[in-house]
Amino acid sequence: LEMPEFQALAALLHDGTPDEVAKNFMNHGYDYLNKVVLKESKNSEQDIEQAIYCFDEGLEYKKDIKDQGLLYQLHMGRAKTNILIGQFGRTKEDCLEALKYRDTEQAYIILARSRIFVERYREAVEHAEKGLKRIPDSKGLLAVRKQAKDMEA
Repeated sequence: LEMPEFQALAALLHDGTPDEVAKNFMNHGYDYLNKVVLKESKNSEQDIEQAIYCFDEGLEYKKDIKDQGLLYQLHMGRAKTNILIGQFGRTKEDCLEALKYRDTEQAYIILARSRIFVERYREAVEHAEKGLKRIPDSKGLLAVRKQAKDMEA
């Protein structure tokens, strides 16, 4: 767009340290994602596209980001958005990336569920069991492992 106001706003999106810029994009991505999840979106398809765009833009700064938690959140945000639209391979990739930065129950659960959706039940069980080795009392991981085992049988 040729409007100077728009160009100024666009420049502000990329103003700051890599961590600040990525965090800004992450926050916007979660705002769009939450609107969809909480059923507050007037246009879910557009909000999902915007969420993915924001997480992608934040991850453009990946090599310069110092905050490991921020990298985890960017990958998990994109994984959560992709699972909503059936992009299960991308969900898996982002969960595996997120696990490099933080070992969390949520990442293992979403990873295992992404495998269930593509009927890769053995793989889902393996990811759930890997998570259970780290978080043995996880009710969520126990449930997703049981679901995958039941569907595998």
